[in-house]
Amino acid sequence: MFDFLSFKKSVQAVQAHVGEVTANVAKKKQELEFLRTAPMSKPDLIEHFAGLIDKRAADYDVALQFAVNRVACRPLNAGVVDGVKIICAAPTNVAPSFESIENSMMALFGEEIKTAINKRINALPNDKKSGPRISERPAMIEKAERELAALEKELDALRTQAAQAGITL
Repeated sequence: MFDFLSFKKSVQAVQAHVGEVTANVAKKKQELEFLRTAPMSKPDLIEHFAGLIDKRAADYDVALQFAVNRVACRPLNAGVVDGVKIICAAPTNVAPSFESIENSMMALFGEEIKTAINKRINALPNDKKSGPRISERPAMIEKAERELAALEKELDALRTQAAQAGITL
C-alpha cells in the first residue's frame, strides 16, 4: 500500500523550503531598498556639506580673480574701474546675488561654517534609520543583488521542479 503520510510530509517539507526562500527573497529586496534609499549618516552629511562649502568657495575664488584682474589692469587709475564689488565678487553692472554673497561667505568663513555645521549635525538626535556610509553602499548593493539573483534562481528552480513533479505549491 502507498504511504501517503510520507508523501504528505515530503510535500510539506518542499512547501516549507519554498516559503523560506520566498521570505528570504522578500528580506533581500527590503535590504536593497534600504541601501538605496536610507538617509545619509552623520559623517556623510558632514562630508557632503563640507564639499558644498569648498565648491562654493572655489566659485568665489574664480569670480574674485576676475574682479581683481579688472582693478589691476589699471594700476595707476584703479578708481576708473568703478562698481566692482570685491567682497561679493560681482562684476560692474551686475548686482550681487544671493549665490554670489553665499559664495563669498563660504570662501571667507568656510572653516568656521564647517565647524558650526559639524556641531549642528552632531547635535541632531541619532537617526536609527540612517544607512551605512555612502561610500560603502555600492559594494553592499552589488553583493545584495547577487544574493537576490541566487535566491530568485533557487526559487524558480524549486517551482519548476515541483510543477514537473505535478506538485502545486
